[in-house]
Amino acid sequence: MAAAVILQGLLAALFLVWVALPPTAEAMGMSNSFKRAKGWSELTDIVLKRAAAEPGLTAIAVNNRFLYNALAYYGRDALGTPGAVPLRIWLLEESPQNQAETTAPLTRSLGGRVLAVALEQTYRDRMAADFTKVSGREIVSVRLDEKRRRRAELFIGEAFAPRARVSGPATPR
Repeated sequence: MAAAVILQGLLAALFLVWVALPPTAEAMGMSNSFKRAKGWSELTDIVLKRAAAEPGLTAIAVNNRFLYNALAYYGRDALGTPGAVPLRIWLLEESPQNQAETTAPLTRSLGGRVLAVALEQTYRDRMAADFTKVSGREIVSVRLDEKRRRRAELFIGEAFAPRARVSGPATPR
C-alpha cells in the first residue's frame, strides 16, 4: 500500500512539473499527451479578432462542441459584454447531441450574417451548405507543438437555411 501511494505521489508530481514547465514534457516525449489542451486561447483570439472586423454579425457559430466550450471560456469577457455577438453551435444532426447544442443552437433568427468556424474542416462543407451565401473563407492555424497544429476554417455565412437532417449520426464521430 505504501509503495502504491508513493508511486501515485511521484506520478502526480511529475504531471505537475509537465503542466508548469511544458518544455519538460516535450523533452521527455510527453507533449503529445497535452495537445488537446493547447491552442484554444490562441484560436479564440483569432476568431474574436475576425468577428470584431466583420460588420453586422448576428452570431458566431462553430461546428464542434470542444471549440464551442473553448470560445465560451476563453472569450467569456468579450462574449459576455452587453450587445456582444452571441456564440452558437451549428447542429449536424436533427436533434441536439450535447449540452452546447441543447442550450445554444444556431437558429434561423440568428443566422442572418454569421461568422462560421469549422474546426479542422470537420463537416465544413455541410455547414457551409446550410447558408444561402458563403464568403470570406480563411484558414487559420495554431501551433500545438513542433509537429502539430490546430486548423480551423472561418467564413461568413449569410441567410442560414438549414437543410433537412437525418436522425442519428450521419458519420462516425
